[in-house]
Amino acid sequence: MVRGDRYTLDPDLRRKLNAVLTPSRGERKLDLDELGDDRDVEEDGGGDLDQTASRKNISEYLSECEREEGARKVKSLAGMSFEAQEVVVAEDLLDALLGSPGDFVTVQSDGGKDEKRDRSKGRFVFEVSRKCEASEPICQLSNQILTFASDYVEILSFVQDCESLEAGFVLQSLSSAMRELLREYERLILQLEETLREGRLSLQRMFYVLRPMMKSLKSLTLISRMLVGKKGLRAFLILEREWKAGEERRQILGYLLSRCAICIFDFINTWMMKGQIDDPGHEFFLDEKSDLKKEALNRDLNSSYWEQRYRIKPDVVPSFLHVHVDKILLAGKYVNVLRECKVHLEVKNVQTEVFAESFQFGLPESEYKLAKYVTSAFEFASTSLVNYIVRDLDLFGRLQSIKRYFLLDQGDFLSHFLEIAREELSKPASKTSTVKLSSLLELAIRTSSSKDSSYKDDLTCSLHSTTVVDQLLRIVNMTGQSHETGRNRNKDFCAFEAFSVDYRVSWPLSLIISRKAITKYQLLFRHLFHCKYVESTLCSSWTTQQVRKRICWASCGRQEPY
Repeated sequence: MVRGDRYTLDPDLRRKLNAVLTPSRGERKLDLDELGDDRDVEEDGGGDLDQTASRKNISEYLSECEREEGARKVKSLAGMSFEAQEVVVAEDLLDALLGSPGDFVTVQSDGGKDEKRDRSKGRFVFEVSRKCEASEPICQLSNQILTFASDYVEILSFVQDCESLEAGFVLQSLSSAMRELLREYERLILQLEETLREGRLSLQRMFYVLRPMMKSLKSLTLISRMLVGKKGLRAFLILEREWKAGEERRQILGYLLSRCAICIFDFINTWMMKGQIDDPGHEFFLDEKSDLKKEALNRDLNSSYWEQRYRIKPDVVPSFLHVHVDKILLAGKYVNVLRECKVHLEVKNVQTEVFAESFQFGLPESEYKLAKYVTSAFEFASTSLVNYIVRDLDLFGRLQSIKRYFLLDQGDFLSHFLEIAREELSKPASKTSTVKLSSLLELAIRTSSSKDSSYKDDLTCSLHSTTVVDQLLRIVNMTGQSHETGRNRNKDFCAFEAFSVDYRVSWPLSLIISRKAITKYQLLFRHLFHCKYVESTLCSSWTTQQVRKRICWASCGRQEPY
């Protein structure tokens, strides 16, 4: 029997070792079953590892093992040959490398048993117990191998914490990617276990086989430490910053970022295709202010519904989305408007799903595909909304109606209205009936050239509490208090100075013809109406004067000069 990378055990020694190892190994299997780990390997040795969700966190399990260390008896290996000690310790190391301390391997929390620490970080140190009295070379090499176990446990603890519902979509995607990387390590351990059963594994070979995994495990350990306490896209931004920092961990960071980007693309796709924010954990770069209602567009002069209802959170926007984020926001807004109007969208010719599975972070081809998808979805959403507003809601017809009534494009109705409502308009504003003025305005419209207008019923009239000058001052100063004169406070100005028309607009036309736009048209109308009223009064006065002049000349028996 020769010690080395490849050697075989005597049959008698193998039977003795199996008799010693089998019971203790079976007990450890029971402990691992509590963790929910499936470590059974198919008979051909090529089975895939199917690791189910743990019922007990690895940190909690190892903390229990640490508390039981003092009461556990460690068997002595002093009477065994070097080769036998190596096999026995190797058997225990394979369990420890998957997070389960054995008969000769102990576990201790990083910093000591008595030090107060956050065990949820999962930092534990594995080492060969001095009580087993193993050979010094075996202890030294085993402790080097057990550094892999410490890294594995810390990574696994972080992954388990990220799998909770509270962690959010980004960390769940990250944990899934890290699980995939850990599975490669776990498969390697299972292959080493098969090699040990065949009697062809030494500690030197075990370390040689594991050594290529050292860089990956160390990188994952550092990443898990950086992301403790982080959530959502803030965690993604940390990974992105590290990816840009250098080449040392760029490959593994690129893989993790690509996997995390899948949930970001799912969020983008839901927003751009359905107009909905699927973000229960408030992780992503769009925010919704549900207290802003679309009805405010018809009431509030300074309504910020369109600008503030859905907005970007600039501090959490990933760098690869900076050039697309404005289009993403607008496309979702457009689709949201159509969805609220219960408009069915035909998306046959639009790419409705992002290339999430094939996306590779930092690859120009992937960035080109992303730009193409965002542009296509934006053009589809904007075209659909424009067609709906212009064609189905007759936007230009509405604007033509506003031009007719507010800007007096066809002002014959106003001349008729001034004739029949002159007596009412000459009264003080406080004593004027709005209902009567509305009836007279409706009568004037129905007997004018605007009688066939489709939107004449949306026109109403109102009496303002201030003159047009005071209304302008209120808007300019934005104080909410008008600079009223003494007569305004007493409300003794005439009704014609307070008269204005109003226009009823429904959603989603209120996005374009908002209260702010209507107010601007009202200011123009009030000025024009005041001018028309003064013109009408002057014409009436001049006509009266001419009649009196004729009467005066006739009474004197003289002919009126021309």
